Amino acid sequence: IIFKERLRPTLELMGVALLISICIGVPLGVICAIKQYGFLDYSLTVGSFVGISLPEFFASILLIYFLAVRLELVPTSGRITPGAQYSLTDNLHHIILPAIVLSLGQISILMRFTRSSVLEVIRNDFVNTARAKGLSESRVLLRHVLRNALLPLITIIGTMIPRLIGGSAVVESVFQWPGLGSLYLDSVYNRDFITIMAMMVLTGVAVLLSNLA
Repeated sequence: IIFKERLRPTLELMGVALLISICIGVPLGVICAIKQYGFLDYSLTVGSFVGISLPEFFASILLIYFLAVRLELVPTSGRITPGAQYSLTDNLHHIILPAIVLSLGQISILMRFTRSSVLEVIRNDFVNTARAKGLSESRVLLRHVLRNALLPLITIIGTMIPRLIGGSAVVESVFQWPGLGSLYLDSVYNRDFITIMAMMVLTGVAVLLSNLA
């Protein structure tokens, strides 16, 4: 019963974070590959190293201070506004900040893998053949390069799912998000070993299913 109540908020947070990671990380990786060794490539590379290295609790504090406290664009914590009736708009308004924090490292990882994969594919003979046929560069990139470059990225995206479950513990605790991550930390503080072991089993199952998928 406890897991049933906490599973949906965690799945919401993970889903939005994964969607943000894919929608931002993959296009940035393609841009880095096209502009290889250019200013944009070096700038995004530095940004990716910062995204990977920045601790989630520190990124949470920074974004809360600038986006929630200073600019007042998003709420600081919670899943819905206290006392208000649940609505999708209100839920998205609360979820955007923790989802951004949770996706920072994943965006950097996806960007680097996409760049390497695109550079590997773009040097193949079939790409030169497509260009020789007179196809536009955008069509070559989308239909021939990106389609083949995405194959290894599917595996990377699959392995991100259990990583998001582990990372959500810190993010959910900072933003007071009522999911499995905050439940895990509460169980550690209260020495609830049965819940901790159940969480370990759940994480293991998530790893197996994501790799299988």
